[in-house]
Amino acid sequence: MAGRKSSKARVNKPARGAVRPRRRRRIIAGCGAGVVTSVALAAGGYLLFGRDHADRGAVDDHHVQGPAAVEPAPRPTTAVSFEQGCATAECHAGFLAERGGHQPSVSGACDQCHLPDAGGHMFPMARGPEEMCLACHDGFAHREFQHNALSSQGCTACHDPHRSDGPALLQASSVQATCAGCHPAPGGKTTHAPFASGQCVACHEPHESDFPGLLRGGVGMEHCALCHEGLVQNVRDMRHTHSKIEGQCQACHDPHAADRVSLLTLDAGTGCLECHDRVRATIAGATVTHGAVMTGDRCVSCHNPHAADVPNMLADRQAAVCLDCHDKEVRGTDGRMVLSMSTVLSARVVHGPVRMDECSACHSVHGSTRARLLNDLSPKVLYGGFDVRNYALCFQCHDQDMVLEERTTTGTQFRDGDKNLHYLHVARTVQPESCTQCHSVHASDSPRLIAQKVSYQGSKWMMDMNFEIRADGGSCGPGCHEMLSYSREARTLPQLPGGEP
Repeated sequence: MAGRKSSKARVNKPARGAVRPRRRRRIIAGCGAGVVTSVALAAGGYLLFGRDHADRGAVDDHHVQGPAAVEPAPRPTTAVSFEQGCATAECHAGFLAERGGHQPSVSGACDQCHLPDAGGHMFPMARGPEEMCLACHDGFAHREFQHNALSSQGCTACHDPHRSDGPALLQASSVQATCAGCHPAPGGKTTHAPFASGQCVACHEPHESDFPGLLRGGVGMEHCALCHEGLVQNVRDMRHTHSKIEGQCQACHDPHAADRVSLLTLDAGTGCLECHDRVRATIAGATVTHGAVMTGDRCVSCHNPHAADVPNMLADRQAAVCLDCHDKEVRGTDGRMVLSMSTVLSARVVHGPVRMDECSACHSVHGSTRARLLNDLSPKVLYGGFDVRNYALCFQCHDQDMVLEERTTTGTQFRDGDKNLHYLHVARTVQPESCTQCHSVHASDSPRLIAQKVSYQGSKWMMDMNFEIRADGGSCGPGCHEMLSYSREARTLPQLPGGEP
C-alpha cells in the first residue's frame, strides 16, 4: 500500500448549527484493524444527483434495489428541494437500503453533505472534500506517511459516499478487491496468510501511518513482531543474530507471495550467497563439495537463518549438526561412501576437536580442494620420501617435533627409551606412514586414538592393530610387522635384520 509523507495540517470539525440525524460508523473487521468510513467528494465540489437515466441506471447497478422494482422517473427539469426527497422508489432507490448504506443517505439527510439544487439537478457540496468527511468522521492525525489515494483523490478513491455492498462503504466488494484496484496482487506458490485471506489491513493502515509502506507495527521486524513475536524475540535475545535481518525481514522474504517456501525471494542457497561472499568463493573454487551445501535445504540444513545461541548461527552444537546426516552411511558427492559416525561421541576416547564440537577444525564444511573436505594436507597413503608438509593438517594442533626429532624424552610418549618411534615410522623410513595408518581420527575405544582396524596402505584389507598400552609403554602387532613392544624406561625393541630396531 503506497504512502507519501503528509504536509497537511489537521482539519478541525466545523461547527454545525442544525441537529444532525443519527450517524453511524462502520468498521472493517480484520486482525483488530478498524477502518473508518469516509464520505467524500469529487475534487470539483459537486456531485450530480440528476444524471440522465441511462447513466443513473449504470451507477445504481451495483446497489441493492428496493423490494418493488419500478420504472425510474425521468431526470427532473426543475429544481428539487430536499423536502421533496431525493431517494424514492423512482429516484436513487438504491440509497434507501439500510444494509450497506451511508447513514445520511439512508435517513434522507442529503443536506448533511449537499447544498440545495443549483440548477440542472446539480447539488454542490456543502464543504470542501476533506472538511466534508471530517465534519462527522474523526480526523486523521496527519502522520508522516499518508496513503497516496487519500492525499491525491480523497476519500472517494476507496469509499462510495452513498452505499456499497462492500464493507465500510468500499467501492469494491472487499478490502482486497479495493486495494487491487491500484495495487495488482502479486502471484506465487506460497502466500502470506493475511494477504491470502484478503486482510491487507492486518499489516497496512488504510489511511496514514508513522512508518513507510503504511505499516502498522513499525519498521522491519518490529512490524513483523505483530504476528511473529516469538521469532522476533529470538532475534532480539539470542547471542548470534543474522545481521542482514536486523530490522529488515524483507531482505530475504516477500511479504505477500513468492514461488518458494517461507516466502523466500531467492532459493535458500542462492539467497544466502548474495551476501556471504567468502562462502560463495569457497564453493566456487571447491573441487570437493559438501552435499548438504549443494542439495536440499542447503544453507538452512545446518544454520538457523534468524538467530541462535550457537556460534555461526548453527541449528545446534556443531558435532550434533554434523551427526544429523552422518549418523549413518552417506554417499559423498565424489561417489565414495562416508562411514557412519553414530558411535563417535560414545567412544572411550574422542578426538579433541570432535569432543569440543569443532568438526570444522579439520573439515572445510562448505567445500574444499582436498579429499574428505579437509582444511589442509593429510593424505591417507604417502608416496616417496618424507615431507613434513604432508602432515600439515595434524600439525595445526600437534607439535611437528614429535616426528622430526630422532631422539627425545619429552616430545612424545611413543618412544623406546629416548628413541622416538614416531620419527622411526614417519621420518626415518623410506616409506613414511600417514597418521591415519595407526590412528582413528574421530574416536576410538583404544587408548591414544589407536584404531582397532586400519586399511593397509589404502587397500581393502583391514588389518588388526593389536595394540596394548602399559604404564611405561605398550605393544602392537599389526599386519606390517611382528608383535613388538616398547618401554620409555629401557630399550626393548629387538634387533631387526640389518641392525636397525
